[in-house]
Amino acid sequence: MPVYASPTDLPEGVEASEAELLLASALVDEAALTARYRVDDEGLPVDPSILARFRAATVAQVTYWHELGIDPVQGAAGVVSQRQASSKSIGSASVAYESGEARTQARVDALRALGPAAAAALGALTRGPVIVRG
Repeated sequence: MPVYASPTDLPEGVEASEAELLLASALVDEAALTARYRVDDEGLPVDPSILARFRAATVAQVTYWHELGIDPVQGAAGVVSQRQASSKSIGSASVAYESGEARTQARVDALRALGPAAAAALGALTRGPVIVRG
């Protein structure tokens, strides 16, 4: 399984393990499943522009997880439920919270799908036709 980015490719303040980079690369691979491009012996795209897109998408995905506070290595167990205040009162000081289920589910979903910036980095590579022969 090729890994398209290294820790040195990440923006300042974003850190990721090799496992996180591998998981992000796997999502990039899945998204570009129907794209046609040549690869080298390590499975990396030969075309530098395609390799740059894969690297940018991998970095964007790791950054997306970082911004959401998600640890993809732990899977759904790495997603912490976040409750959000739904109403507040000053007189008698009361605060009501929503359960956070919808926000938590959205964060779990972010483990399995490319974030917006990663999808944009791949662009048309993700919209190829599926051709079955044989």
